[in-house]
Amino acid sequence: MAMHVPLRVQDVDLTDFELFVQGQAHEVWRLLRAEAPVHWNAGTEKFPGFWSVTHYADVLAVSRDTATYSSRRGVSMMVDPANPTPASGAGSPGEQ
Repeated sequence: MAMHVPLRVQDVDLTDFELFVQGQAHEVWRLLRAEAPVHWNAGTEKFPGFWSVTHYADVLAVSRDTATYSSRRGVSMMVDPANPTPASGAGSPGEQ
């Protein structure tokens, strides 16, 4: 399969596991940091939509301001879409 790197922010789909399998995720992160440091990734049938925050200082700010930034449904990172076992049960800091 050919390498797949979105050339435009609107083409970014972080639920496309091929970006990670093919080692192209770093290019996508560079694109997002440069052009859309806070990026909405639309949902799919398998995954709900989510925000990506790509600048380190912004990530720190979001992680420390749990009154403003919270995921009411919790946070989980899937290891394998065929076997959706949470890799991290980080939960929701704003809802503890």
